[in-house]
Amino acid sequence: MAKEDVIANIRRSLNRKGPLATGVAPALERRFGTAPQQIQPSYDEPLVERFKRKALAVASTMADVGSLNAVPTAVNDYLEQHQLPPEIVIAEDEALVNASWSNAMTVKRGRPADEDRVSVTLAFAGIAESGTVVMLSSKTSPTTLNFMPVHHIAVLRATDILAYSEDVWAKLRNQAGSMPRTVNFITGPSRTGDVEQMLQLGAHGPRGLHVILLEDR
Repeated sequence: MAKEDVIANIRRSLNRKGPLATGVAPALERRFGTAPQQIQPSYDEPLVERFKRKALAVASTMADVGSLNAVPTAVNDYLEQHQLPPEIVIAEDEALVNASWSNAMTVKRGRPADEDRVSVTLAFAGIAESGTVVMLSSKTSPTTLNFMPVHHIAVLRATDILAYSEDVWAKLRNQAGSMPRTVNFITGPSRTGDVEQMLQLGAHGPRGLHVILLEDR
């Protein structure tokens, strides 16, 4: 069902026709801006260190770099470690497009094809609470980059690591402008334990999630 149909059904159930009544819109805005805080775990660990620990605990892998210029080398190291060919597909974000990719590497842009094995994207945020990376869909970064290739490499700025999942929505309202069509919370590689309770990676998406943590001061 299209988004417009869903919204129309909600309007009908609320007996809403035409524009909102005077005072309703401001009340809704106030509600969004003053949502009650839910119970959250308390921790004193630095956000970056907790994110790393939690990400590794859910079978993600990590690499630390000091600047965007070091990202291509970190990507190449990952490919060599997993004996993968020097071929990647990247999101068309300016930072990735303008990176100093090696001439020995084949770099495609945009939507992945069935044969593409490694994608590289920019993460919108990381969540220290769970080791999660948050991806936003856009024309430059289609959601298929997060799920189709066998290996997903997410470049995450250390300054974009947040404490809790609720903080992501505040960051979205403040920075992203309009809400994207899709927001993906990705905690480690895809997995399932449905077959004889044996954990299998890559069941419904990438077999590997590699986070390149950019601590660019």
